[in-house]
Amino acid sequence: LQSTAAHAHTAIKTFLKWCAQRGYLTSSPISELEKPALPKSRERVLTDDEIRMIYAVAPPIVRLLILLGQRRSETAAIRGEWLNGDVLTIPGEQAKNHRTHSIPVPSIALSLIDHVASRSPANSWSKTKAAIDSKVNIPPWRFHDARRTLATVWQRLGIRGDCIDAYLNHVSGQSAVTRTYQRHRYEDEMREAVAMYEAWFTKVILPG
Repeated sequence: LQSTAAHAHTAIKTFLKWCAQRGYLTSSPISELEKPALPKSRERVLTDDEIRMIYAVAPPIVRLLILLGQRRSETAAIRGEWLNGDVLTIPGEQAKNHRTHSIPVPSIALSLIDHVASRSPANSWSKTKAAIDSKVNIPPWRFHDARRTLATVWQRLGIRGDCIDAYLNHVSGQSAVTRTYQRHRYEDEMREAVAMYEAWFTKVILPG
C-alpha cells in the first residue's frame, strides 16, 4: 500500500503541475504535499529448517519459487515452450524488467516445470500460502522471501554477487554503463552455481 500511494502521488502531482502550467488551474493543490515514504526493504531470509518444512508440504509452483528464485508472476506464467533442455527462457514481455532472461535450472526442477506448465488453473496465491501455513509452524514469511533466500544461500556457497544478480535478472542496482555496455551473460558461471546449489539442496533440504 505504501508503494502504491507513493506512485499515485507522483502521477497526480505531475498531472496537476501540467494543468497549472497550461492555465487550467491557478496552482497545484498538492504542490506542498510530501510524497509518502516507500516501504522499507524486507530482510526475511528463510532458515534451512524453514525451507525444508515449506518445501515438504508445498505444491510444485511454490517449490519452483524456492528452487529457481524467480519472480512469482514469472514462475506462475511458465509454459512448456520456455524450456529447452535444462535452460528456461522467460520472454521479455513476461519479465518484470522486460528483458528476456535465460537460466539453467536444477534437474530436480524439471519435472516441477512440466507440472506447472501443464497444470489446470491454480488456487490463488493467498489460498496456497494459507494451506502451507496450516501445516508448518514458522515466523511470518512471504513467497518473495524465497527469492531473497536463494540469493543468500548462493552467497553462502561462495557464488559471486554479479552471477547471483544475473540469475535473478536483477538490474536495478546496476549503473547505466553496466546495463548498456557490459553484455556478459554469465552462462557458464550460472551453470556452475546451479550445480552447487542443487548439490547443497539435495544434501541439506531434501529428505534422505
